[in-house]
Amino acid sequence: MSLADSGTCRAAHSANKWLIAFALHPGLVQTDSGNEGAKAMGLKQAPYTKRQSIDAIIGLVDNATREKTSRRFYDVIDGTEIPW
Repeated sequence: MSLADSGTCRAAHSANKWLIAFALHPGLVQTDSGNEGAKAMGLKQAPYTKRQSIDAIIGLVDNATREKTSRRFYDVIDGTEIPW
């Protein structure tokens, strides 16, 4: 069962018509853990700054709609939906 089909998402959607629930991946961000992961993949450091990730997250949240965004998983950097 995916998170999109979990009881938490179903409960949130059925009880709160104003709530939009979705998951997101912030990208490979220049943090301690992000840089460590990037190095494990052969990169010098993570490719995205905290500011780039934050701006992308805010953009996704600001443009989210219940019909378009809810119950999906997004890569915020490129805006693509990630299959569950």
